[in-house]
Amino acid sequence: MKLYINNVEPIVCKIDNTYKKSMIYSDIGIFCNHNKKLTLLDTKDENYEIITKNNYDIILDKSKEIYLDYILHIPYNHICSDEIFEKTHIGYDIFYIKHYYFDQISHYFEVEQFEDYMYDIIFTFLSSK
Repeated sequence: MKLYINNVEPIVCKIDNTYKKSMIYSDIGIFCNHNKKLTLLDTKDENYEIITKNNYDIILDKSKEIYLDYILHIPYNHICSDEIFEKTHIGYDIFYIKHYYFDQISHYFEVEQFEDYMYDIIFTFLSSK
């Protein structure tokens, strides 16, 4: 699950893990290299919830990425992007992610299962930086 918080600038912090993902965006779908094969990427359970807490608007994105069919060639109309993810563990299975793609930076928190006590950890992390 991803938690996006509006009106917060990307945070400079110690990075625990960095990885790169090559993405192909085309008119027939989004593809990535998965298990050394070019794979169609889709989302499952596309639902989200907007919560206001401590003067922050928080978007809880409950969708999950799923890998579908393999393809044998890159579609003719496409754009390639080498995307970089920087992952920082902030406590209790909460990760702060910075996602660099094209000339943009997206940042969010990632958790497996969200609990109410995690708000305090996230807000403490935001206020300490």
